[in-house]
Amino acid sequence: MSQCTYSVVLFGAGRRKGIAIRKFLIVVGALTCIVVVLGVVALILAIRQDSALEAEAKSFVDRTVTAASEHWCSSALLAVSTPELKKHATAAVWETISSYFDKLGALRKYQGCVGSVSVNYSTGAGSTITGSYLAQATFANGTATFKVYVSKKNGVWLIAGFWVDAKIKSASQGEKGT
Repeated sequence: MSQCTYSVVLFGAGRRKGIAIRKFLIVVGALTCIVVVLGVVALILAIRQDSALEAEAKSFVDRTVTAASEHWCSSALLAVSTPELKKHATAAVWETISSYFDKLGALRKYQGCVGSVSVNYSTGAGSTITGSYLAQATFANGTATFKVYVSKKNGVWLIAGFWVDAKIKSASQGEKGT
């Protein structure tokens, strides 16, 4: 008879242990679900933010390239350049470049830019927002491809790099070739 009593006590203790494990698993499962839902929400917000940043950067590049290449005005670029770019590309350098690209003539058609924005997060430094874009334009005397790197600092887009690959028509090509 003592074996039965002992058996009932073991059964009762085992059952309490099973209930405790079940409660633990329910809590862990609920926390896992919450973490997954928060991750999905964060991903959706990041995608929406990236789309907004891409639209901002594209608009900035379009405005800047058009303003700079319309009359090859170096001040248009210097006004929106990062401090690092201003150190390396002084006003004299911009003027030399501008005088070469003046040979392209008047801007006829700007085809817009294509590219993307990247957001990098790091502990301590915060986030860095950069973009890389290519733009095409047709001028009176040739064509040009622009490679533009942009950076967003303190809520303001700035030019971090600006390259132009120009194809100037020779006198023998006239209006036919580039």
